[in-house]
Amino acid sequence: LDETPVTEFSISNKQMKATFVIQNGAVALKKLTAKATKITIPNTVKAPNGKKYKVTEILAEALKGNKNLKTVIIPKNVKVLKKNLFKGCKKLKTIGIIGTIKTVKKGAFAGIKNVMIRINDVTKKEFNRIKTTIEKSGIGKTVKIVKGK
Repeated sequence: LDETPVTEFSISNKQMKATFVIQNGAVALKKLTAKATKITIPNTVKAPNGKKYKVTEILAEALKGNKNLKTVIIPKNVKVLKKNLFKGCKKLKTIGIIGTIKTVKKGAFAGIKNVMIRINDVTKKEFNRIKTTIEKSGIGKTVKIVKGK
């Protein structure tokens, strides 16, 4: 049984207000409210305890309801995407993924239409694996997955 205390903290800047949860020596994005139409989820964050943590996971419904959000960049440290991440993000057009996503939970991309998912900084083999993983999680016909640079 893991007795590690879970700590929540928030960060606010010009792009967003975000709540993070410290778990198992890393950080998960719990909730994000966009202040801009384009946001980049941080690769690392500094917690109130002064420690720097990698952001490795985006929890269920973390970006839900950001009606004006058009572009989201997911950094290379993020390895897990939970369900209903983009629910209600009606203006979303582009999701950029940098590096290798390991786990995409069923329904992670549910409810998005006419969106391009661009996967960057990966080999052709990694791209094909990530593309298949995203497709298996369930995406609409109008969602395109392309390999970036």
